[in-house]
Amino acid sequence: MVHHGFRDFAQGRRLVRDGMYGAGAAFGLLLRRGHAAGAWLLVTTFIRTVVLRALSDLTSGRAPRVLGRAVWLFRGLADGLRCFPLPRKRGGFTITGASAGGHATLAALEAGQVGR
Repeated sequence: MVHHGFRDFAQGRRLVRDGMYGAGAAFGLLLRRGHAAGAWLLVTTFIRTVVLRALSDLTSGRAPRVLGRAVWLFRGLADGLRCFPLPRKRGGFTITGASAGGHATLAALEAGQVGR
């Protein structure tokens, strides 16, 4: 593995934001398929990455710096709940507007084409 420098704070925030969005979407897909584990993972992730860190900030006399994580977690959850699952026998999910690599493009997300 070759590293070329480091991430600045803006890049780190974007990385965390994208990770929270992706986790929320995965939990939404699980919930949509009826897996109770999706709810458990959502709750534990929310508690660990938002609630406990916000409480830590508050007890240190700082304003909570992690509230954006909750926003992106629940935006991903909402999008995950809107995706259409494939039939159970195939197991998986369809995302329309995806690029050739199988990942939804930002333009498709913004245009509302994902999950139709």
